[in-house]
Amino acid sequence: MNIANAISYHGRARPEHPALIEGDRVISYAMLDREVEATAQKLAAAGVRRGDRIGLCLKERPEFLVALFAVARRWAIVVAVDWRAPDLERRRISEALGLKLMICEPGAAGSLACAIEWPTLQDLAPAGDAAEPAFTESDAPFLIALSSGTTGKPKGFVISHCAQFLRMTRLHIDLQYGYGIRYFSATPLVHASGRNKCIDCLVHGGTVILYPPLYRPEELVEAVARFQGTHLYLVPTVLRRLLELASAERPLFAGAPHLTLGAGPTTPDERFATLQRLSPNTHVSYGAAAYMTIASLGPEDIRAKTVGVGRPTFMTEVEVIDESGLPLPRDREGILRCRGPGNCSEVIGLDSTADQTEMLHDGWYYPGDIGRISPEGIIQLVGRTANRIKRAGVSIVAEEVERILCQHPGVAEAAVVGRPSRELGQDVVAFVIPRSDVSVEALLAHCRRHLVRAKVPSELHIVQSFPRSAVGKVVKRSLLEKVIPPDALAGQPVDEYR
Repeated sequence: MNIANAISYHGRARPEHPALIEGDRVISYAMLDREVEATAQKLAAAGVRRGDRIGLCLKERPEFLVALFAVARRWAIVVAVDWRAPDLERRRISEALGLKLMICEPGAAGSLACAIEWPTLQDLAPAGDAAEPAFTESDAPFLIALSSGTTGKPKGFVISHCAQFLRMTRLHIDLQYGYGIRYFSATPLVHASGRNKCIDCLVHGGTVILYPPLYRPEELVEAVARFQGTHLYLVPTVLRRLLELASAERPLFAGAPHLTLGAGPTTPDERFATLQRLSPNTHVSYGAAAYMTIASLGPEDIRAKTVGVGRPTFMTEVEVIDESGLPLPRDREGILRCRGPGNCSEVIGLDSTADQTEMLHDGWYYPGDIGRISPEGIIQLVGRTANRIKRAGVSIVAEEVERILCQHPGVAEAAVVGRPSRELGQDVVAFVIPRSDVSVEALLAHCRRHLVRAKVPSELHIVQSFPRSAVGKVVKRSLLEKVIPPDALAGQPVDEYR
């Protein structure tokens, strides 16, 4: 099984059907198949062989998806790299994962030795003969999904062609992504959730409409209507801006497109408001790059203001275990793990001494989350294992302190990190974006009223914004660097929101 074969099939079966739309540019399946084949031949001429790892450092445009399927057609392995990343970060990824080459935007190769600029692939000198890995078609790697975390060296999860196809089955059953959809791609393609939905849409003969950030909320609404998008994936930061724009009279999106909320925490009230004011066809998705969608909630659960991230997706088994690895009963808090069709086959770059937040063990994938399963079977997240702070022997979940801070009427958002301490092991440091005029003293007093002494922040900073990733996640490591030198953070498990 090769994922790229689907493009050839649609190129023959429905050659004129639009595969990709970017503004006024429309690429049919016949055109896409020709472009993929031509690019695959250029890769072959450049010495790309079965099993080679190829970085794609391209913007959210058709060329990214052309290159992705061309790499797959050569049985080489896709590694999506953020085109916004500086030279040092790209070099770090290239060296850690052993990339054969990295395809970059014109003029953006920089000093990276293995970089080649699109579309000059033919300028690469063919490599000498080398033995190819003996993959079977059932376990041949398709891509290495990089973790969204910010700790240690780059970490990637190997996904086979077969696993990618099995993931799509879960997506169809639980989130209604199927044949003939028009997926409106409004998130960076380096982000696994948005990228996977584009791949799924094209493999099943749908149309991908590329509309990358940056855009204003009203522009997004207008574009979804103009291009008749049927499916849209939203991250919390974009969702909240849309809710500010929406009124209670009628849904903001005409035609009630299928909205999926993911990539970060949303409250039951925010989800309910989305259902009422954006689209009645709203779903919640909880997942990870290594596994894709782990759990989901549908409109009925959202209407009932169900607390949690959802029920396990089709054929997904989820357990909560204690620190010794023993399964816990329902409603007991512990470490989450899951397994099922489409799981990753290998973790690359895992630093066992400093970063155990995401790992694969005995067929189970550990997404790095602390949670519980309710008696009704709903997965409820408590926090990240990387966000556990050990202060004087007390285990503190950063998200608990964040929730208490956000209960104060003067707080819009909060982020809590653990700072290394010689005396206590770690100290609790909080950062707050204010909603109104509020003082540090008032917020600390609020924490003292609602938290035990050990969980009260020893330091609190009021800021105007948080450093965020390309999909709006809070990068906690960058926050911590504001109060401690970066070189002192080596080995510290400080991760960002999923």
